[in-house]
Amino acid sequence: MTAIDRRVGFLFLGFMLLLGVALMRATYLGAFKADSLQHAASSQQIVQTQIPATRGAITDRTGVQLAISQSAADVVADPAGAPFQARRLAGLLTVTMQAALLVRHAPAAVSDAFCATRLAGQGGLGGPAVSFGTLPGGLDHAALLDRTRPVLTR
Repeated sequence: MTAIDRRVGFLFLGFMLLLGVALMRATYLGAFKADSLQHAASSQQIVQTQIPATRGAITDRTGVQLAISQSAADVVADPAGAPFQARRLAGLLTVTMQAALLVRHAPAAVSDAFCATRLAGQGGLGGPAVSFGTLPGGLDHAALLDRTRPVLTR
């Protein structure tokens, strides 16, 4: 045998010994310490913390209240009406997401008009039953109308 073959053999033997030690350690921990390790792991990862939900009014960028939080005396679940409630909730979430995008990316007159007409209706709920085309006072109506006129170039 050459010196290189001997070194490779010793290296292989060393790795096999380390693998054997690791296997014996894993067997020992799994057989004799499993219960205490399982208890220690679950006590370190499970924490019950009360996080109070902050409630408040939803306002537009000028501070006008669009929706107000109201506490409910009770919550009733109606399984027969669940699909209808889910559709209503999906509609409200859609309108809220549209409002958030408009507030970030649209001109102030457009986002304020959208929020005032879609979010402030029905006691702050807005949604599908809002009468579209009815604008409250205090909005920049001229800026909204200017956006509807086409730009003519010659």
